[in-house]
Amino acid sequence: MNNKGLTLIEVIAVLVVLSIIALIVTPNIAVSINDYKERILESQLSSVKGATKNWVADNIEKVTCASDDLSALMVDLNTLYTGAYIDDKLLNSNGGHLDADKTFGLVACKVIEDETNNYATNYKYEYGAYLDLDDYLKKMAIEYVKDHTKYNADVSTDDLKGDGYIYQSIVKTNGSFVTIPEKTIAVTVDNSSDGSTTYSATIK
Repeated sequence: MNNKGLTLIEVIAVLVVLSIIALIVTPNIAVSINDYKERILESQLSSVKGATKNWVADNIEKVTCASDDLSALMVDLNTLYTGAYIDDKLLNSNGGHLDADKTFGLVACKVIEDETNNYATNYKYEYGAYLDLDDYLKKMAIEYVKDHTKYNADVSTDDLKGDGYIYQSIVKTNGSFVTIPEKTIAVTVDNSSDGSTTYSATIK
């Protein structure tokens, strides 16, 4: 029977190997967790967007259609809960619930002109869903940077309004107007080694 144990050198070697494995695996786990959280959030916002479409179908008279892209209607999560357009409380990325007072769906209706330049009877509806106003501004700033091929840019709400990335007028379902605060959004562009590009935004 061999009762020989590990030598100190062997123990150190095992610890070194385990440390290397941990260094390789841990970042991947962290990335996977973050990706999972982001997918959950995207799924929940997709539910808000779908519920907003259903709400509009039942309340079409409350949506104003125009020939421009300057105005939109905000349908908050509380309205969707109250009308039973969403049954269960939606989760955020941290395991809590989305803030029903701040999370909202957004709908804008534009009148489509026909080939004879007369207004047609059909309309184009655009929908979005956001965690709050800051989330809306950050996502629009990222779209602005993508379209203008800018890098690490500071984008103001005036830039976004002037170029039509955010609506000039947003009205709640109760008829009150939403004030878009004057803010600057810092957008960072990260080009990874695999050729992919990620965008992140923060409110200054």
